[in-house]
Amino acid sequence: MKQKEQENKVFIAMNKAFVKVHLPSKNGERTYNRAILPNGTTIDGTDRGGFVFYPLYVNEAASNPNLYRMPFLKDRMVQLHRGDQMVEVTPEALRDALNARHQQYLRERTQQQEGRESVKKEEPTFDWENKSFSEYVREFTIEKLETLESGSEIMCFNDELTEKLIEYDRALGSISSNPEESMQFIARHFMEAKKTHDWLKEREELPVPDINPFDDPEQFHLAMVEKGMEELLQESEFMQSHGEERMCLDKATLKRLKQDLEPKGKGRSFEKRKETEQEMELP
Repeated sequence: MKQKEQENKVFIAMNKAFVKVHLPSKNGERTYNRAILPNGTTIDGTDRGGFVFYPLYVNEAASNPNLYRMPFLKDRMVQLHRGDQMVEVTPEALRDALNARHQQYLRERTQQQEGRESVKKEEPTFDWENKSFSEYVREFTIEKLETLESGSEIMCFNDELTEKLIEYDRALGSISSNPEESMQFIARHFMEAKKTHDWLKEREELPVPDINPFDDPEQFHLAMVEKGMEELLQESEFMQSHGEERMCLDKATLKRLKQDLEPKGKGRSFEKRKETEQEMELP
């Protein structure tokens, strides 16, 4: 009987970073679970990144402490929500899409690592070498915005944008090829590491022992870049003009953000100055 029940179920595994458990309802009378699909999760040819679903049961995965395991009945559709949109998918389609997205990420990371290993010795070993911290963060942020441009539109508030840009990196806890690279990055930008240490303590996201970069250099490396991205995005005229408004990250918005983040003399301010100079030359 128990075996037959198992055969009628589909089990979906997701990284804990994408799943929130025991969230309180508005009236506080019950709790619920919520999972969000990472960008690039394609179902039936459509990117469903940013859509959420509400699993009834969420359990720890015995094989991997970083995963949650969620059971679904095979004959019940799963509803995916984002804003006013709602689509229904089969549990199998959802499971296969999440597995495919994870495999795609692993392939991209492997290719990136292989590319680094094939670089000539006289060239920089890592993409952050021979760059200031601000230059590296600026290029990293623009690359992430370009990645979002290829996906579906996303709604978010200002203070959620950085998390949207690096949500998959946060789930994996790393943006480097290995802990040794992260240690080199931290040492190269020691003053930024000190500021990040203080920033994490103020946010109280991690207990003090876990903030030590020697305990988890890859996680700390990621936190340094996240802090830099937040500060950089706060300088954007577009972000400042929207305040606490919810915004749609469509292609036009992402293009404007990229223009704001370009170095002075190459971005929006340069183009505006050029237009003004041309107008002044008119008879």
